[in-house]
Amino acid sequence: MGIEPKHVSLSSLYRTCDRLVAEKEAIEQSLVQKERELFGLGEKIILYDLTNTYFEGNPCAPEAQRGASKEKRTDRPLVTLAMILDEEGFPKTSKV
Repeated sequence: MGIEPKHVSLSSLYRTCDRLVAEKEAIEQSLVQKERELFGLGEKIILYDLTNTYFEGNPCAPEAQRGASKEKRTDRPLVTLAMILDEEGFPKTSKV
């Protein structure tokens, strides 16, 4: 994109992430539609995958809960990541 990383502030990255999260559903729907147009993908099989990982952010965040960690990290709360994929492995939607 022609942007030098040293010219990008942390606060501008956070603002951009906030805007992307606000538009997440519309972005995912648009990408799914574009994949269908480009690749002629069907939806015969839908795969649902969950995983947990320990949370590095604010330990009081409502998304993070205590639970059994596969990394054996009892010192950090966990978040669950979910993704729905089609039979070709293309993501359909995701949720934290």
